[in-house]
Amino acid sequence: PDDRALVAEHMRRRIAGEETVSNYEFRLQRRDGTIVWVDSHAALVNWDGQPASLSWMSDITRRKQAEEQIRSLARFPDENPNPMLRIAEDGVVLYANEASEPVLRLWDCEPQGRVPESFRGLIGQVLSAGQMAEVEVDCSPETYSFVLTPVVDARYVNLYGRNMTSRKRAEQALRRAHEELESRVRERTAELAKANEALRNSERRLGILAEATFEGIAISEHGRFVDTNEPLAHMLGYGREELLGKPIQ
Repeated sequence: PDDRALVAEHMRRRIAGEETVSNYEFRLQRRDGTIVWVDSHAALVNWDGQPASLSWMSDITRRKQAEEQIRSLARFPDENPNPMLRIAEDGVVLYANEASEPVLRLWDCEPQGRVPESFRGLIGQVLSAGQMAEVEVDCSPETYSFVLTPVVDARYVNLYGRNMTSRKRAEQALRRAHEELESRVRERTAELAKANEALRNSERRLGILAEATFEGIAISEHGRFVDTNEPLAHMLGYGREELLGKPIQ
């Protein structure tokens, strides 16, 4: 139905002897409602003394579907939100989709231009090895990870990129948090070491004072001596070591 007016106009012009095309494509609607494409050829003939249009057609639906699939696949790189490039062995950018603009800007390069010497060397290495490789490209503030796929027979490399910016930022935040935690642990460890040293110094001073006094001093736990000074041991008629562990009673 969409092409009915087109077909009718070609037929009218042909029968009227006006200039029109003899071969064109249009759509037909089948009895079940489905649409088929046909390739039509037509010629002006005489039918019972009157001009008439003779047409013969062939079904080209499959060809049309294949063509549409090819067009769809051809649009895929351009519609991809990630960078996609094709670089020849000599470093010439054969193709770059719109998403590749940050990478080309970094390289100060345009399609059909050459990539920097350093990246050109990588292209050569990948083609020589005949194996895929992966590389990160920092296009601050964006970071991309590229898979380089060599097409050895054609002597070019396809680059398929992924935006790794969010992942990189998360990794950096995690690294900073880890470093901050380690710094706090070091600070806390130093504080504890300092406190322990102060406690040991205090204990040493207390021990010196306890031995220097003439008063008897004892420390007990659960009714038993755990420590005494020499004056108390002498007062009780024991050696200091003998008192340790004995009941107070």
